[in-house]
Amino acid sequence: MAEGRDRRKAVITGVRVLRGRSSSPPYGLPGFPAKHSRSHPGTRTRVGCCHGAGTCCTRLHESVAHAHSTALNVLLIDSEGPDDGHLLESLQARADWKPTSGTSVDRGQIFWMVQVMEAWFLADRAALRQFYGERFHEASLPGNPDVEKVPKNDVLHGLEAATRNTKAGQYHKTAHAARILSLLSAENVKAALPNCRRLFDTLLEKISAG
Repeated sequence: MAEGRDRRKAVITGVRVLRGRSSSPPYGLPGFPAKHSRSHPGTRTRVGCCHGAGTCCTRLHESVAHAHSTALNVLLIDSEGPDDGHLLESLQARADWKPTSGTSVDRGQIFWMVQVMEAWFLADRAALRQFYGERFHEASLPGNPDVEKVPKNDVLHGLEAATRNTKAGQYHKTAHAARILSLLSAENVKAALPNCRRLFDTLLEKISAG
C-alpha cells in the first residue's frame, strides 16, 4: 500500500472529483481553478456526477484502480446528516462497501458536503442575492452561522421560501445549482464549513506536492 500511495502522488495528471447524489449538471468547485497552471502545469480539475452511495463508491474504486489511475480521485458526497465523527461508517452502511487494502481507496479520498450541497450556499448569501436579485427574501434562510449544524430539510425549505417570489423562481437544483456554485466565494465557504476547507486544503496540498 505504501508503494501505491507514493506512485499516485508522484504522477498526478489531474484531479477528478466524483460528486455524489446530484441531479444538477456537472460543475466546478467555487474558486478552484479548472487548470492549475502555476502549481502544476497540465493538471486539470474535472467534476463528474453519480447517484446513489453504492454507485459512487464503485465508481471511485474503478477510477483509482483502472480508468483514471494517474489522477487524484476523490468522492464528494452529501452527508445527509450532521458530522458526528462517523460519516465514513455511515457511508459504508448505506453503500454496503468499505475501502480496504485491495481497493487502493482510503478515507482520505472521501469528502463531505455537510449536511447537503446547498449548505454551501448559506455561507455566501451575497451570491444568492446576486443570482436571485429583487424579491429574494434572505430572512427566510436559516439563521444559524454554524452552517454544518443546519439540518438538510431546513436548508432546502429555507432556500425555497427565500426564492419563491423571485424572477428566477423557487430554488431548483437542476436549473440553479451550477450557476449559484459558480458565484460562491471559496473563502466564505471554507470559513463557514470545516469539511469544505478540508477538501480544498487537501486538493491544493496534493497538487502542490505532486
